[in-house]
Amino acid sequence: MKKIYLILYSILFILTGCDMMEEKGNYDYNAINEIVFEKFVNDEGVDVGDAFFAEIGETLKLTPYFSQTIDKDESDLVFYWTIWAQAQQSTAIIDTISRDRNLAWNVNVPNGEYNLRFFAQNTKTNIYYRKNFKMTAISDKSGGLYILSDLDGVANVSVIHKDGGVRQNVYQNANEGKSVGRNPMCIADARVFQNPDLQNILILCGDETGGAAVSSITRVKESNMRDMFMVPPVTIKPEAYYRSTFPSIYVYNDHLINDGKLYCRDLQYQSQGKSYFGTSVRLPRFSEYSDYHLSKYAFVTGVAYIFYDNLNCRFWTLDVRDETITGYFKNISQKRDDPKAFDPNDTGVYVYYMGKGNDANNGAILQAYAVGRIVEDEHPSGYSKGTGVILCFDAVMPGDSWASYSITPMSEEAINIVEQAKSFAMSKLYPHMFCAKDNKLYMVDLYTGDIREILDIHTLAPQHNIDHVYMRTVMATYYKYDTSPEINLVLYLGTSMSGGNSRDGSVFEIQLKTDGTFDKVKNVCNVNGRVVSMDYL
Repeated sequence: MKKIYLILYSILFILTGCDMMEEKGNYDYNAINEIVFEKFVNDEGVDVGDAFFAEIGETLKLTPYFSQTIDKDESDLVFYWTIWAQAQQSTAIIDTISRDRNLAWNVNVPNGEYNLRFFAQNTKTNIYYRKNFKMTAISDKSGGLYILSDLDGVANVSVIHKDGGVRQNVYQNANEGKSVGRNPMCIADARVFQNPDLQNILILCGDETGGAAVSSITRVKESNMRDMFMVPPVTIKPEAYYRSTFPSIYVYNDHLINDGKLYCRDLQYQSQGKSYFGTSVRLPRFSEYSDYHLSKYAFVTGVAYIFYDNLNCRFWTLDVRDETITGYFKNISQKRDDPKAFDPNDTGVYVYYMGKGNDANNGAILQAYAVGRIVEDEHPSGYSKGTGVILCFDAVMPGDSWASYSITPMSEEAINIVEQAKSFAMSKLYPHMFCAKDNKLYMVDLYTGDIREILDIHTLAPQHNIDHVYMRTVMATYYKYDTSPEINLVLYLGTSMSGGNSRDGSVFEIQLKTDGTFDKVKNVCNVNGRVVSMDYL
């Protein structure tokens, strides 16, 4: 037992003795160069703090101000900026957006909240310092009324933002001063919301390139329109673009009318990361027709696809499944209170305009109106050749059961003005169609076929003519329009000096009364050239 105690005492002595021994380590420390962040200033000279908003499509500029505890220059420092989505903390891909000290980055991310981080690293010590920010990307100014105008034969794009501000030369500013094309035709929102790779605005032009598809965020060109065809048509003349008008519907196809032919793009199929428009849509098998030529105006919603063929004076609907047009309309019936109904497969009418409307009187949800002139000597309606008429499809059950309304005759004055009109628009809340001829704005009553002048633009802009009229279309559900007055009682007029394509074009935003007559001017903006097309994003 004594031996055990002696051993324990020996161990205890050794341990306590070691603890009391003098430690002669090196306590001389070398100071390191530390970075102390002071502020980060934007291009307006404002310190952004820890959180800020960034405008999508704009250049975000941040200049860091910091001091160093030892070094006076920055020759041993390297810098970089990274970003990732805040909502994807665990799975986000961190993107390095700059390796410059001062950030100058075009904000090209979708709406949302992001983590932005600045690094300053010392190359001698490999020690880095970082500053974190919460960045919210917003697009209030990216959205608004996009305006395509003809500026001395060249396509020019302007935007009237939602806050009322105007941005001119949008395409040129985003594409190193280059022009999008010649002979501008149409501008269209082609964003497909379920596919982040298809977020485009289409600028259609009647030249060899057909215009361009540009990013809706940066407005940078992504492709010529000609290159968006799997096999480019012999004639490149894109006239109109259509897709579902309700964004939350899963869009399988979108559609382009080029030189009177219909082209479909299957958005489920991509070749090398890109979707293409296929060959022109075929006529039905064993069709009695050898060819067709579509009007650029069509009725397209999330559930209905109706086009008009002026070559054969008939309507076509689209079979999306096998990409053929067909004349099969379900449950064609007559209007409830009129024995006369037209046959959509043989209308005998040359159509000048076709648009989307809404008829609150009979409970219909969706309607397609077509306005034109009878071209047959003996028309089934009994109306004589040359009579102006309004044709109306009533979608009783969306996408399923279509009833054919009877023809409504128009006054001779009305059809003569419509025939010469440059542009058209249609209300989704009231039975009103609007058209412009020279300096006059007219309203056609779709129930009676009568016409009335509602504005002489010379009272607002002497020597100006009205080149284009536009009214927004917004779907509230997949089968019903948004009928709010702030949309359906506002009309946009593109005007310019008579006979000119120079920088004298303007857009008037006018308020209408419920009877379709002019109320007041809400806003007016200069937009460079002669307006040929508008679309609201």
